[in-house]
Amino acid sequence: MLNPVALTLLLAGAASFTAEQIDQKIELRGPRAVLADIYDQPAVWEPLFEGICEGQPAWLKVAVRLRLVSDAGASEDLNQALAEAMLHVPHEILRILAASPDGGSGRFRTEFVCGNFEVLHRRGLPSEREDVLRWLARQEAAVRKVKDDELQVVANACTRSIGGARESARDRCFGLTSKDCRSQRK
Repeated sequence: MLNPVALTLLLAGAASFTAEQIDQKIELRGPRAVLADIYDQPAVWEPLFEGICEGQPAWLKVAVRLRLVSDAGASEDLNQALAEAMLHVPHEILRILAASPDGGSGRFRTEFVCGNFEVLHRRGLPSEREDVLRWLARQEAAVRKVKDDELQVVANACTRSIGGARESARDRCFGLTSKDCRSQRK
């Protein structure tokens, strides 16, 4: 059963709604109520996720507002979406990360966005070691394109997180049993 926010959005624009409509709902009801209403509604959550992944400015604004109150699965989704958006608008994603340097509660944290490759699983894309390493190389290349002096501290932290994820991916045993993994590492 659709909740009030999802129903309103779907009736207002069929299966199409805008980030501005979600933002207005957040303004009226607060981010916690809106997140509770839309997270379990794929007809609303998936287009929101896609808009964030594409790095659309209005959707990024919604992501920041929802992240203030998200936890567990919603936080993971938002982190994954920003990780993908990094490929398209690295400057904007680094700016979002720089806005919360302490990574406090309800903020995006560099180590959860930079080097995050879980979106590959979510999208059903190949996610073997080499696929993950290619993804991380793309993310790192995007970060390195940002030359804004104000963002260099966060860009460096992001590059370090990507490097850590790369090392972790090299050590992971993709598709192997525990026994085979141990013997491969010897």
